[in-house]
Amino acid sequence: MPKSLWFLIIGMLVNVTGASFLWPLNTIYINEHLGKSLSVAGVVLMLNSAASVVGNLLGGTLEERFLTKSEDINPFYQELLLLLLH
Repeated sequence: MPKSLWFLIIGMLVNVTGASFLWPLNTIYINEHLGKSLSVAGVVLMLNSAASVVGNLLGGTLEERFLTKSEDINPFYQELLLLLLH
């Protein structure tokens, strides 16, 4: 695999791992500091996940429509742009 693809994979792994550490902290913050129930915290985190899925689908659709047809964009910069938009 190209070196730039490995950078993308490692970057996504770090991003997803870091985001997964925030879930328990967000739950504690919503429950203890905001005074909301754990059910509300769960719904908030579920909506966050749903928004992430929709954003990924929309981002993939836009990438296929605009970036893959462009021949003048270096693939490394395409992947970097996708990483930053994710």
